[in-house]
Amino acid sequence: MKTKGDSSETKTGEEPVATIRFVEDVVIMPHDSEDRKRVPMYSGLLRYFPNALIAVARRSQEGNDQHHPGTPIHWDKNKSSDSADALLRHLVEGELDALAWRALETLERAILNGYRPASFQDQE
Repeated sequence: MKTKGDSSETKTGEEPVATIRFVEDVVIMPHDSEDRKRVPMYSGLLRYFPNALIAVARRSQEGNDQHHPGTPIHWDKNKSSDSADALLRHLVEGELDALAWRALETLERAILNGYRPASFQDQE
């Protein structure tokens, strides 16, 4: 898991300030093995949409090459602040791979900010 803000700063004579960690990558797979079996990553995602997922993965690589040439693929979450506008622009322009990437980005950001889809309600 990647974190930011791992350093503590103190002023002379003060106790250390608690370290604040901002979690960037959160995996919300259930802990219980029976619950995990109800999250069919292969049979319910990859087998349903193999070509679409390949297209989105390629789009991810293209974006990485554009914004961070020569670096390993990673999602720079600070690069875009207009996701809703970009999503609709990709829809209008017929760039369906970019539309799917933006839709996944929007959902991921929402989940990281506390949104819980209806399918998660039984995990609370």
